[in-house]
Amino acid sequence: MELLTGLFEKISWRMDIIEQYKATHFILMALIFGGSFVLGYIFNRLKFNKKNILLALGIFLALLEVFKQLFLTYTRGWDYSWSDFPFQLCSMPIYLCLLYPLFKDKSRRIIEYFLMTYNFLGAVAAVIVPDSLFVDYVLLTVHSVLWHALLVFIGIYLLINHWRKISSPLKFIPVAGLYLSLAGVAVILNAVFNNISNGTINMFFIGPTYPCMIILDDIYENVGWIASTLSMMAATTVAAFLIFLPCCRNKRLHTASEPKNPLIKSLFQNNKFNLFMSVLGTTVLSMAILCVPQFTQRLVDYLAGVSDIGVQKLVLMAAGVLFMVIFSGVCTYHFRTVFSARAVAQYRQFSCDYLSQKKVSDFYAQKTGMYMSAMTNDILRIKENLLDQLPIISQIIICGVGAVIVMLRYNVLLTIASCVISMIPFGTAIIAGRKMPEAEKRLSEKNAEYLSFLKDFSVGFTIIKSYRVENIFSRLHREHCAEVEKVMLRREKLTEKVNYFAAVSGYITRFSVLLVCALAAKKYGLITVGAVIAFSQLISYIIDPVTELPAMLANAKASCEAADKFWEKIKDDVNDESPNDIKELLFDGGVRLCNINYRYSDDSQALRDVSFSIRPGEKAAIIGASGSGKSTILKLIMGILKPESGAVYFGDNDISEADESEIFRQAAYIQQEVFIFDGSLYDNITLFKEYEEEEIDRAIEKSGLKQLVDEKGMDYNCGENGAALSGGEKQRISIARSLLRRTKLLVADEITAALDTETAYRVMDSLISIEGITEVMVLHDLDARVLERLDKIIVLKDGRIVEQGSFCELTQKNGFFIEQ
Repeated sequence: MELLTGLFEKISWRMDIIEQYKATHFILMALIFGGSFVLGYIFNRLKFNKKNILLALGIFLALLEVFKQLFLTYTRGWDYSWSDFPFQLCSMPIYLCLLYPLFKDKSRRIIEYFLMTYNFLGAVAAVIVPDSLFVDYVLLTVHSVLWHALLVFIGIYLLINHWRKISSPLKFIPVAGLYLSLAGVAVILNAVFNNISNGTINMFFIGPTYPCMIILDDIYENVGWIASTLSMMAATTVAAFLIFLPCCRNKRLHTASEPKNPLIKSLFQNNKFNLFMSVLGTTVLSMAILCVPQFTQRLVDYLAGVSDIGVQKLVLMAAGVLFMVIFSGVCTYHFRTVFSARAVAQYRQFSCDYLSQKKVSDFYAQKTGMYMSAMTNDILRIKENLLDQLPIISQIIICGVGAVIVMLRYNVLLTIASCVISMIPFGTAIIAGRKMPEAEKRLSEKNAEYLSFLKDFSVGFTIIKSYRVENIFSRLHREHCAEVEKVMLRREKLTEKVNYFAAVSGYITRFSVLLVCALAAKKYGLITVGAVIAFSQLISYIIDPVTELPAMLANAKASCEAADKFWEKIKDDVNDESPNDIKELLFDGGVRLCNINYRYSDDSQALRDVSFSIRPGEKAAIIGASGSGKSTILKLIMGILKPESGAVYFGDNDISEADESEIFRQAAYIQQEVFIFDGSLYDNITLFKEYEEEEIDRAIEKSGLKQLVDEKGMDYNCGENGAALSGGEKQRISIARSLLRRTKLLVADEITAALDTETAYRVMDSLISIEGITEVMVLHDLDARVLERLDKIIVLKDGRIVEQGSFCELTQKNGFFIEQ
């Protein structure tokens, strides 16, 4: 005993009690919450053994508690009070962590849920509202801070471990039962120790010596201790359940809270940790910002000789602020940048993946400029106005709330007056910014129209030059630019208007508050000069939320509305069936059209009662004057268009009952404009798919590409849009692609229209020479050398079939075909 007494005499250092919501308190909160989250995340990622971690923490907490009890006993002359025995809610982790290895899996789960809800709630409350966290002994304060930091860590560690993994909210029932059992024991202990008059249970403790909170004190005085106890137990259980709920993966509970627009949801998918760390960084920065006015006040009062704070404490405060700023900078550099970049990439990827699932007809039903605008201009606005602003919004809110709390510590009346005066810029900002969403929407629409024009300009550049209409297109471009400029100017003026009124009203508010504080300090002596300076700084953190938030939220809402508009345009008619669910067509290559009628949207009749059949392996051509319906027939065969009446058959299968992807699996579609990207010849032929080398060589041989490959090699770069290739070479690449797919049907739409006669013949010769494939072609040039090799020629006029047969049969008829 003498040894312990001598030890405690040497280490029982006295200290001034740290004030709540001052700089030191904010620094401690930042360290506890930030450090606990980082360590909890690391422990989960490294998959440390949970049993060993909790057991080790239980032993350490027990040692800390033994030290505390001995120290308290020493300070009372070695007279131990059993009412101090650790039976508070924050003491339960000692026993639960020590007993954890002895239980089975089901009981362990209940312990984990209890630690991450009720105990975590109590630890957080003790850190934020530290009624007993800071005491007048250095070691007891260190013990208390370390104790509650460990409890916060346990809660966060388990929360991360169980996040969205709990099968049902009903799993909370046994956890609540455990709490209610402990609360019942607390009531009995309070009765035994005659502590009913001090309250039996409060929001964060299970007693027996802790008084109720203010509201429950009123209930206790007016109704009685039973009502007070039950009220606190209910409030504690509700709060714990709210912590438990996000860990549940019950879809019914989360459907309402999930965004209806999956484009917005894609921004945060696999990105929530980066967002959290970004917000954590700005939260810590907010605490540092709130510490600066308090540091300034203490420094000024120290220099004025009205404060007893020493230089060492001022240096410690400055070091703490610097540490928080560095931590915030690290979070911004490593997490905030990753969050924005990943969100933009995921938004674009989701949009691209979703668009790729659309049917061809539905894809082209919208202006492609709208797609381009949504994935360029709109997403950048979402980044600037929403993603980049989320941490800043949290910082502004935290600074605003924190500033009010700190100002209340100085003077309640001056704080109320400052908050009332701050309503001036709030009203101004609301009025000035109410037209911002509509302005953002109009700008998005105009940007989409402008991108559509640029796309047409780039695709049709050759035509523009050949017809010498550059001046006309330049004039059209000026008109589009003028429209965009007009809408953009309106948006910019609204932005400046909001900023101007916010700045002016903010200055007026600052001057007013400073004047009120100065008068209060000089005439009534309510606060010191340092406090006046602190007030003048803190009022900025109140004005910022009320002036900047309305505009920021309006811009964020406008950005989300642009994403909503894009989603509304693209969400319909997407194939939701998995490849395993799609019914395969039993197709031998034969194609049959029966009584097809088709009408375009302008009510013009494109096809009238068209019927023909092509046997497997036959080569057939469709010819006719421009506008006779040739390309329409090919699009009907490919399922891109749906007939008004009649049916298209692949073998015995009506393709109207088949999925579009299955039709494209069975048939290859070659168009006049070949898709060639800026890449190697090999990649353009294979389109990045894996094929056997023999298959590729066979496709190259049969498509007529062998000479080009022998001369240039497979690594030859084709250039942007195939600029390094001739028209014939592009078409041969498209034929090679089709051959690699090994489809039974090949559909070609005027693929030689832009080629000279000899090149066109060589391309068609390569195509017709392919054996074992049914081919349906729309021909532009009626070269007899090609026509005589075909099995069937179908002649169209005004949407009707006027003749069909082989080349010899049609020439013998001497009918409409000869006139062509």
